[in-house]
Amino acid sequence: MGISFASTELETMVRRVLSFCHLHHIEFEFYDIDDSDFYEDKEIIISSNSEITISLPQTEEYHDPLTIEELDCLIDTANSTTIIDEYKLFSPTYSLISIGCDNPKMYNTQLSDFFIEQQWGGKEVLLKFKRGFCCYSLKLTTEKLFDRNFPPVAHEDLFIEITSQQQLSARECDEIIEAFIFECATTLGLNLYLFPRPTTLQYWNDESEGDFPPHDRLRPLIHGKGMYEVLHIYNSCNQIHDPEFLILNYTKVIEYVSQTVLRKEMLDVVTRKLYSPKTLNPDANYILDLEKLFVEQRNNQKDNQAIKLTISTCCDIMDVVSLAPDYLKRIKKLTLSSSRDERANCLEELAAAISDTRNMIAHAKTNYNMKGKECPGEQLHDFAACLKIVSSQTIRWFSRQHEDSRII
Repeated sequence: MGISFASTELETMVRRVLSFCHLHHIEFEFYDIDDSDFYEDKEIIISSNSEITISLPQTEEYHDPLTIEELDCLIDTANSTTIIDEYKLFSPTYSLISIGCDNPKMYNTQLSDFFIEQQWGGKEVLLKFKRGFCCYSLKLTTEKLFDRNFPPVAHEDLFIEITSQQQLSARECDEIIEAFIFECATTLGLNLYLFPRPTTLQYWNDESEGDFPPHDRLRPLIHGKGMYEVLHIYNSCNQIHDPEFLILNYTKVIEYVSQTVLRKEMLDVVTRKLYSPKTLNPDANYILDLEKLFVEQRNNQKDNQAIKLTISTCCDIMDVVSLAPDYLKRIKKLTLSSSRDERANCLEELAAAISDTRNMIAHAKTNYNMKGKECPGEQLHDFAACLKIVSSQTIRWFSRQHEDSRII
């Protein structure tokens, strides 16, 4: 009588699973395998099909029962995967991609019968939807990427699961997901999108230092001619997570304001010229100089020159030093003691990076020639965060201009 195991290997598995739960503060309901006296009047044989029920930290309920073998498999998969870009749990044979959907029925529909199995580059792949508790939940638990506001599992968690017997690269995984999302949109009318899984690293929470919100006052709301349009472009980024789309939209903000900057620059330069003493008695050199001035102003209409002039006019470079991606080396080295020339050079570097990166993203041609200041793919998130500050500075400069001088 008492507790026994179907095999020695199974006992090892059970102890491994229970040790994992203890280590990561996961509550569970299972036999107390070390208290043989409690079961002395019963004969209990633990098999791979014996069920265990668990509750992850910061959750208020137990999840559906799993067999001990199923939980061991989930733990092993979670330990062999890596979280990439805050929405992808990746390994060469198994991946989970966090997604959202604009149809609320998606979160309450039975999804277990929906799957796609096909060849991809000679490899057999299987795609399914998953919701709620899964390997992603366990990975967030082991990495401690959760808090009371964002527990490691939630009912609305929605994922695409990719499994394959052959190894897939991260690039192949991305290609499969894009193809799957496209088919869901065009065939099923489901608009799916990549959705970074919220964690304690991204949001204020009760354990964070300081108060939330960090300030109890707001500046007066900015309004007037042209403000709605540029604010609408800026605010649309709050719903975007893809760094490439963020970069394009923040650049649109800069370009929106650039026409006002160019007009102001032209008026200032021309006015200074017209107040020259030679104006009342112009000679050939004066006329040629005036012609050259207008040629220079016309050159400023080019996209890269317009962005450069707008950045140098509207932006305080010191506000972006801490957010600038590592490849902008001049900016990363900037300090409060840096000279005016060094700051001007940094503004030029930033403007060139914005122009080149925007063009790289916007031009989908395979033969696109790089200009030299394009942001590396792995630093696009940092660059987007940097551009958010730059575009907000640009908007505030625009709001300070008299309405009659704003070009819309």
